[in-house]
Amino acid sequence: MTKVLKVCLIVCGLTSTGWSQSNLKSPLPQEATDMMSQLVGTWATHGERNGKPIVGVYQAWWNPAKTGLMLRDNEGGLVSTGIGYWDDSSNQYVEAWAGHSLTVDVRYRRKTSSQDWTGTGVVQLHDGTRMEGPVGVEFGDGTFTFHGQAGDEELKKLNTRQPLEAAQESLEALAEFAIGGSWVCEQQSPPAKHTYRWRPGKTVLTLDRQGGRSPGISHIAVNHASQCLDWLTIDNSGLIGSSVSLHPDKDTWQLFGHCVSESAIQDLVINIKAREQMKFTSPEPTRSTTRPNN
Repeated sequence: MTKVLKVCLIVCGLTSTGWSQSNLKSPLPQEATDMMSQLVGTWATHGERNGKPIVGVYQAWWNPAKTGLMLRDNEGGLVSTGIGYWDDSSNQYVEAWAGHSLTVDVRYRRKTSSQDWTGTGVVQLHDGTRMEGPVGVEFGDGTFTFHGQAGDEELKKLNTRQPLEAAQESLEALAEFAIGGSWVCEQQSPPAKHTYRWRPGKTVLTLDRQGGRSPGISHIAVNHASQCLDWLTIDNSGLIGSSVSLHPDKDTWQLFGHCVSESAIQDLVINIKAREQMKFTSPEPTRSTTRPNN
């Protein structure tokens, strides 16, 4: 009994410490806090890279001490991660990004009498090529536009904020449609059987995946830090993944994810379309679907 009690006290102590850190007031200068707070959240992305259309999701959230931002960008299934911090020596907001074949360092200043930013970006390719060029950010009502150019590379993105309330509504809409039987994809061998259920409290939706290409389990819940709907997935093979879910219309969920296994890393984009095709079997109704395995 004594050992169990000690473990409980340690766990409770760690949990309490984490919450106190997340509630800290940012020690940054007010200008830095104001600039960085403009980015916090989840944003649906549409734009062009070198004239070709791109779709994705951009996310920014505070680190526990509120001294910097954690950044993630999924552009058409290619994930880049970064950090954002304030450089006191130059009074600039700085982002450092790492992607599949490059690293990017960006420095911003706020324009005089404006919420918009201007700056310089430096792109370093893995082959040693270095490019530098201008970047800028313009903020609108629930949007921000990024544009940048370095060498032959040109990028334009319109980012639209996804409100926290939308993430909760997306979770509830998915539960309303998906719960009530099992979804079967007979095109896979063996057939995939997916069953959605609420966890106690109805804040977490669980997806039990049997058969098919990737049996396992997924937990779906609202992430309040990045203000989005997150899917956390573990396959029976040991693959672990996380996806951000957008809800562009009432019948569609878009998943932008990143998966890691012992031997592989995979970035992905999955579209789930709701369809009211039903077939009944005993003892529970089974819905047939042609959607991709998720």
